[in-house]
Amino acid sequence: MAALLAWPARRIAEHLWRWLEGLPLLAVLIGFDVPVTLIGAVRDIYDPGNLPAAWAGLMARGGRLALALSVAVAAIALAARICRPLGLPAAAAMLAGALLATATPEVRAIVAGAAPDSPAARVDPNTTTSPWAGVGSVRVNGGVFSGALIGRRYVLTAAHVVAGAAATSIRFNLNFGGALTHDIAAVAYYVYPDYSGFSGSNPNNDIAIIELQEEVPANVPIYALQRSPLASGSVLWLVGYGASGSGDSGVSVAASASVKRVGRNRADRFRADDQGSGSQEVYYFDFDGGSAANYMGGTTLGNSVEATLAGGDSGAPAFIASGGWKLAGVNTFVGAFENGPTTAGVFGSAGGGQSVAAYAAWIDATVAGIEFLPAENFGFTLGDPFLSGATDWTIDISQLVAGERFALRLAVPEPHSMPLVLAALALCGISMRRRKRQD
Repeated sequence: MAALLAWPARRIAEHLWRWLEGLPLLAVLIGFDVPVTLIGAVRDIYDPGNLPAAWAGLMARGGRLALALSVAVAAIALAARICRPLGLPAAAAMLAGALLATATPEVRAIVAGAAPDSPAARVDPNTTTSPWAGVGSVRVNGGVFSGALIGRRYVLTAAHVVAGAAATSIRFNLNFGGALTHDIAAVAYYVYPDYSGFSGSNPNNDIAIIELQEEVPANVPIYALQRSPLASGSVLWLVGYGASGSGDSGVSVAASASVKRVGRNRADRFRADDQGSGSQEVYYFDFDGGSAANYMGGTTLGNSVEATLAGGDSGAPAFIASGGWKLAGVNTFVGAFENGPTTAGVFGSAGGGQSVAAYAAWIDATVAGIEFLPAENFGFTLGDPFLSGATDWTIDISQLVAGERFALRLAVPEPHSMPLVLAALALCGISMRRRKRQD
């Protein structure tokens, strides 16, 4: 790529020499992970098929580092082209190339304010003791999204993340004590029945459950649901694997399946059930900070605390502290106010999601549902095999946690070993007697 960007050289050897000149600098750049800022438009997070999502997938798979290296090599080649006619040594070319390659703005996390806040301050370490260790990345056809465990085999996420996808294309990643420690396939997913696709004018019902092929480890956190409506001003803890940037400039770093960030915002406004029940289904918040207008009232939580969403945060949980961490929301959209900024992820923009309390009954029924196979008749009723007058069994599952399993083991009466031995000896005797008669 660098050879194409550099001016044509007279000989192939000259190209090779330019690459060799840059090797020491490339080692330095790898060590410091030189940030590269790309200029482009970022659309709302509810569209998983858009170009930024595809770009995010590329960057998450090492594209950012590859781009940084290519820009660095191109800068070295350009510097060499400038320095050689002036009689300057190769070291000067390398230094000039380094300045060209690193002259890019510093990037900051999207769940962050402006400088001096930083991505490192918002990243949640991939430890086993983190309260957010049960929040994982959801990958669908290569795209990166987010979700939270509500059972050993169940993940709560956004409907638009999985709707229309094959279950075989969905995977759930945990970063439990390291990066991408668990990569679990999905066997099925369940979309809320009233969901009919995302609409900016009607963002309701955007919630789904993913069923995993296997259980997560026993010590991974499982989150309880918030079962009462959110109060206005409730502080939401936003945890997701989405893209990064800063409140004063917007998105500049792609989503990553192994890097989750944490920030907070307040639930400012709400939207009722679109089916007319009056229950609270959707929450909204604004991203206060900088010189942007405060569109929904209230005060900012502070530059190092206030946060918003970006691509990859679809399906990310919103927690509240209420006798422990309760999963109160599923983040599903970002937006803009009338006469407000239209760039995603900047101060003065908006975000929101689904209030879990409105969907709790459906979630409970989905993860606790048990399907029994048709009964088989073995010649007696299972509840009273010896006709002793006993009643049929009753199975109580009220104390089970969502996703747990139970098993029934039946002891079938069998003959004792001695009668079997005697019967075998009798058969042998009969067989030997018949042979003697035939002889």
